[in-house]
Amino acid sequence: MATTEETSEVNVILNQDLKIMNDYVTTMSVNLQDVMKDFKGITSKATNDNSSNIEVINEIKIKVDHLALNYNLIKKTDIEKLSHEVKMMRENLPKVITTEFIQAPYKMKEKEQELKLVSVEKKNLERELQMLKRRYDSVLQEVERERQENAELKKQVSNWNEITNQQSEYCAKLGVGTCTLLWKASQIQDAVESMLKGEDGNNFYQVAHHTLEYFVTAVQDATSKLDDTTTEYQFVLSLCGVLTNFSASPEGRDSLMTSQHGIDLVTSIMIVLWSLSCKESKWMKLRNLCLRFLYNISINEKGMQHLCTRKELITNVVDILKHDKCADNKLQVLRLLQSFICDEECSEIIPTITENLPFNKLRQLSSNARGEVKEALEELTSDLLVIEREQ
Repeated sequence: MATTEETSEVNVILNQDLKIMNDYVTTMSVNLQDVMKDFKGITSKATNDNSSNIEVINEIKIKVDHLALNYNLIKKTDIEKLSHEVKMMRENLPKVITTEFIQAPYKMKEKEQELKLVSVEKKNLERELQMLKRRYDSVLQEVERERQENAELKKQVSNWNEITNQQSEYCAKLGVGTCTLLWKASQIQDAVESMLKGEDGNNFYQVAHHTLEYFVTAVQDATSKLDDTTTEYQFVLSLCGVLTNFSASPEGRDSLMTSQHGIDLVTSIMIVLWSLSCKESKWMKLRNLCLRFLYNISINEKGMQHLCTRKELITNVVDILKHDKCADNKLQVLRLLQSFICDEECSEIIPTITENLPFNKLRQLSSNARGEVKEALEELTSDLLVIEREQ
């Protein structure tokens, strides 16, 4: 429905139209009165002047022609009908002419303006799209170029990796051969003294320390395929053999415990021992060399002091004693424990030994042991009982 303001506007327009029609009817009435006056004047003139009928008729005809030429005759009933229709239009137009109908031209203009804006925006977007397409093509070409470069680089890296692996394998084999020769040569006392003179021994300890660190990392890596058949393992085994021979001589033990690199190397040997599961037989030989090395170090005063600070070593070697299937490894553990017990300066570590290896466990191990291992277990039990009584 139209609002009050819009209805008023329509009424004003209709009133104006009605007024024009009323003015038109009034004018017609006035003209009719003038015609009647003229007709009466002619009739009066004809009566007074005794004019002939022909003259009167001619004059009337002239007036009629004048009226026919300048005026239109409308019936009064038609005027009344027209007035009635105008009133009906005044009443019904506000119902027909709604807000949407009145606002349609304005909305049309707004839509035309919006259409112009959309057209401009469309052109801008098309230009932007073309620019993005050009950038996309440029980036695509750059990506393709980089892809080719990456493929070439991957190929080069693959080649370098292959070369590096070959060199690594060669160096490992060379290290195995060299360390095997050193292992044999280090069995000679004079050769050990010659090898450890100056900075050569200290540099060797540093290299050995880093080598053992890398080995421990490889052992702890779940994806590593390292075992007792690999060149890397044989290299580390030979290296530990050389170090064990070094530690077997007094000069070698002094050299190890008076050098920071040597002390770090002793710690690395303990870490290697912890990283090798005693339930896996493939590490049996390497464990044996590590235990021999630590036993030799325990003979040195500084070496024993250093070992006594690492109480976790006791837990590890006792675990080897309980689970290792190699009798010689068990014997080396018992010899190392005996060294701790016999050293008066290491009395603080005795409780750690008895805690990890109580008497009932010692008796159980002794009952299942044979030969030298059984004798060493009985001797260890006897020494611990003596220490307990003295306390």
